[in-house]
Amino acid sequence: IRAADAADREAREREGRPKKPGRPPNPSDTPPPDAQRNFTDPDARIMKNSDKAYVQAYNVQAAVDRRAQIIVGCDLTNQAADAPHLLPMVEQVREVTGRLPDQWSRDAGYFSADNVAVLEAQGLDVDIPPDRQKHRPTGEASEPLTETRLTESPGITQPAVESNGTDASMPGRVLDPPGYEAEASAQARLRAKLATPQGQATYSRCKETAEPVFGQIKQGRGLRRFLLRGLTKVKAEWTVWCLTHNLLKIARALVAKPALREPLKAA
Repeated sequence: IRAADAADREAREREGRPKKPGRPPNPSDTPPPDAQRNFTDPDARIMKNSDKAYVQAYNVQAAVDRRAQIIVGCDLTNQAADAPHLLPMVEQVREVTGRLPDQWSRDAGYFSADNVAVLEAQGLDVDIPPDRQKHRPTGEASEPLTETRLTESPGITQPAVESNGTDASMPGRVLDPPGYEAEASAQARLRAKLATPQGQATYSRCKETAEPVFGQIKQGRGLRRFLLRGLTKVKAEWTVWCLTHNLLKIARALVAKPALREPLKAA
């Protein structure tokens, strides 16, 4: 029943029909046992869609200029995780525009301590929440931030560590993996930053940047599924969609602001 309900909701969204009433089903964290690879497009992977249903899909990426809603970087992968693709996207933006933005906002899926460290080392103001955030109206206060601190008491020594990563004094106790402290530190720092009114206002603008662009492409122009098959071809198709979006934005800007056409006349 759950699978049928999810399929019906997906069909309604694909065909542009009204959404089915009621809450969508809450599937488990793993695909159903009868899920199988896509024989039409072996490069596609099983991923959760916006309704939390499992579908054969690709993961599209886009970096968007906040002011003009121009796409300055795009990619498409068959990996559900977003974090591994953040730094390549940053490099693509640098190649396309010749510079990096002063501020970089992304959703929680792009968070990792390594990503934050690399971006901050390049002088970027990073606003990537370690947890999924509720979008609040600009200026609305966030929930109080609680903090837990670990202190080292005098006379207590650090535990000896066995070669297998366990505490020698407490057999079977697995210690935190390498990099855990850096990850926890980055999480705590960004949580504190985004809990401030300024941090909330900054992150709320993320919803006004990329999400409208995806909405314009999916809803306005009807991209519900790709026509081509295979990772390379589908990536090219997504690039064409992004290029079309940019051309329409530029054309409308030239019509709305005649002054922008002067450099074109001179050329």
